[in-house]
Amino acid sequence: GLVVKKYVVEHPNNNYIKKAVFVGVPSTGAPNSVKALLQGDNLGVPGLNDAEIKKISENMPAIYDLLPSQQYYDTKGSYVTVIDQGFTGLNTTVKDLTHIETNSFLTDGHGLNAMAVTNAESLHTASFDNFDMRTAGIDVYAIDGCKAGTLGNITEVRSKGLLGQPVVNYKKPQMVPGDGTVPLESATNLPIDAGHKFYSLTGEHGKMLSQNGSRQQIVNIISGSTLAMDSGIITQNIDECKLNGKAISVFSPVDIFVTDQNGNEMGLASDGSIFNKIPNADFQIWGSSSFAEASEDKHKFLYLPTDGGQTYTISMDGTGTGTYTIKSDDIENNEVVKTAVFSNLPVTADLTGTVNLGETTTLTVQETPGSAPQTILPSAV
Repeated sequence: GLVVKKYVVEHPNNNYIKKAVFVGVPSTGAPNSVKALLQGDNLGVPGLNDAEIKKISENMPAIYDLLPSQQYYDTKGSYVTVIDQGFTGLNTTVKDLTHIETNSFLTDGHGLNAMAVTNAESLHTASFDNFDMRTAGIDVYAIDGCKAGTLGNITEVRSKGLLGQPVVNYKKPQMVPGDGTVPLESATNLPIDAGHKFYSLTGEHGKMLSQNGSRQQIVNIISGSTLAMDSGIITQNIDECKLNGKAISVFSPVDIFVTDQNGNEMGLASDGSIFNKIPNADFQIWGSSSFAEASEDKHKFLYLPTDGGQTYTISMDGTGTGTYTIKSDDIENNEVVKTAVFSNLPVTADLTGTVNLGETTTLTVQETPGSAPQTILPSAV
């Protein structure tokens, strides 16, 4: 999509394009590219290793070209927050970074490719991000995924270890409406006629060209056909584009595995890669700045939609000895309205259990094989 836009900008009078259908195009970038640079990301492809993608991304221009632009910041606000706890945590500071500060955060703070950041800035000028392709004689349409949990903000926590060494960790990322990769705020930053905007209620970024609903809508736009459309999949009402569900944070050493009512699964494969087949759900892993391989150094963050009557079986398994914490947020219309906290519970590699979603989330745990299951209520709500 950005390549097409760049081509039209450079050839406004002889681009030979009659219609353009933008499907989930990150017009002003996506915070998920920041995650890829800091932690890695499997880019929605099962079997890809996050840590390997992190290494590749460091010098991969396309990842930097997808960083949120100044226009994204001006519209949505900060997408990176830094909490500095110092050595004791008594003088904690919280800073929502500006766009320019975020660039410095990536290059100076994390040693990433300064030339690639500069090149991305050169691409995403204000005139480029806001260019109206209709002025070049193009009939523009857009189909954007809008109900999947999508990374909207990253919070980095800095502290000092016992020997004064810097320690970097990450809090629960903020989820916003989008297609699982591109926030709606970015995809809709496109000058377009109101009647040409469509929203996919089940749209997944890498699959929308072939998914039911968006696929038929593309054919209708291009060919003028009248293939039947399911209003539960494709809509022109942006008010339907809101997150309603549960956000679960699992602070290790615990692994988690989810199955929905239709048998779709989400979790970690045996090789450590993420898989997620649950529509509109999201699963992320964040670890230390060194992306330690030990499972106990990785925290899991899940978003599970519930506004379609979905039900879930959520199992958990201990991966080491120590304590774990689980937080369950209720999200209504994009806002967290309630949080249940299970704090500093004991864990060994023998622990198994389930997370039970309801009016109030509970846990059922079995500390060792054959022991009696225990129901655990939140330590705070």
